[in-house]
Amino acid sequence: MNVMRNTWLLVAALVVSGEEWAAEAPLRVLILSGQDNHDWRQTIPELKSILTASGRFAVEVTEHPEQCDAQNLSRYDALISNWNTFGNPQATNWPEATRAALLDFVRSGKGLVVVHAGGCSFYDWPEYQQLVGASWKMGQTSHGNPHEFAVKALNDHPITRGMKPFKTTDELWVQPGVGSLSRALAIGDDQPVAFALEFGRGRGFTLLLGHSAAFMATPGFQSLLLRGAEWAVTGKVTLAPETMTSQASADAVLKALAAYRFRDSRKPVLDLEELVASVSLEAAARGVLAGKLTALFSIDATIEAKQAACRQLSLIGSGAEAPLLATLLGDEDMGYYARLALERIPGPEDEAALLKALWTSADGVRVGIINSLAVRRSAEAVPELSKLAVDSDAATAGACLDALGQIGGDQAASALLAADGKIPTRLKPRWSLALLSCTEGIVASSPTQQASAILEKLMGPEQLPFIRMAAFIARGDKGRRC
Repeated sequence: MNVMRNTWLLVAALVVSGEEWAAEAPLRVLILSGQDNHDWRQTIPELKSILTASGRFAVEVTEHPEQCDAQNLSRYDALISNWNTFGNPQATNWPEATRAALLDFVRSGKGLVVVHAGGCSFYDWPEYQQLVGASWKMGQTSHGNPHEFAVKALNDHPITRGMKPFKTTDELWVQPGVGSLSRALAIGDDQPVAFALEFGRGRGFTLLLGHSAAFMATPGFQSLLLRGAEWAVTGKVTLAPETMTSQASADAVLKALAAYRFRDSRKPVLDLEELVASVSLEAAARGVLAGKLTALFSIDATIEAKQAACRQLSLIGSGAEAPLLATLLGDEDMGYYARLALERIPGPEDEAALLKALWTSADGVRVGIINSLAVRRSAEAVPELSKLAVDSDAATAGACLDALGQIGGDQAASALLAADGKIPTRLKPRWSLALLSCTEGIVASSPTQQASAILEKLMGPEQLPFIRMAAFIARGDKGRRC
């Protein structure tokens, strides 16, 4: 996920003391990169984007930290390490001049920030192990798969002071190796995830979250990173403690969206799309936002706003939204958007809503519902479609034939065969095409005697020439083995 796309989120989430910041020059940061046992080519741009978007930091990146010396480092206020040699014993080591320069840099009053496994190096260098705060300890540290957990502050440190608990999805380290100078600031599932330390006149901050670029999109991660980096440089924090939660963000975005009309600036719509993208990895956040989107339909929001809400519900909705969407299917302005949302949202509730609407909707709406059931390849719809195919107007019957062909399988093929002789003559070519489409799938996956018989039927002289040719090709060697 590109964090620069969420600049508006950061600005809203991390409100700063404007007068204080306006009077100060940006803090100069150098990110150490170029080597890691993680995907550093993705995480480094995200880290740089978070820091730059805050307006508090001027950021540069080096992929050769081993070339740094005291003169190079003197240009910066803090170093951020996303560099390690973990699992790579042949990795480039640092010369003594670089090692000494790093220690002197922090001792002199500057800062070091370590992100995730950025400190997992130089296990034979005791001072470095103290300075990086926490790292992977062989034989002790472990982790499971990335999962959702809550992060909360442990004590009243400037970095975490006033911060509210937040949820994130990330890789959680169990029993990390903690340096002797480190003080744990926050925990996730009772495991420490953030640390602060003092080293000479300087400071260090370690954040074990941030396994991947996607996980760095969590506002709580960004808040800890920015507040920790500021403290590491200055010993104080001017960033406000609040983190932007999905709920707070949604309230602001949806308030603007509710008044949106065609020909207005599309910013409210684009903000909603970014908000939906930012919560797409978290099930709980998706549910909260989906509930707020449905709330738009009970207030005086514009038709355009409700249409935009339906488009995004198609991405994050669940069965909980099916009843509301079902009531909109017959609406002149909203029916199309509600149907597409039900078509796309997985789960039995949404499919059931479409199936129910087959018998309660007007003919024009019904054809669209049939098409949506076809897109879902709904096996549950086959009995209903087979009834409508022989007991409806030509438009509805034709749509049912097409849908049965798209759904495919033995059941759909049997339904089509049962409709033979019961449909209008003018629909016979569509019936043949549907049966051909259905049967081709059977032959390709698991040839059956029924499939072979159907293809023989479609090769009959009463069929259109192109149907006969297609059936002949579909039959092929597989057909002869049926």
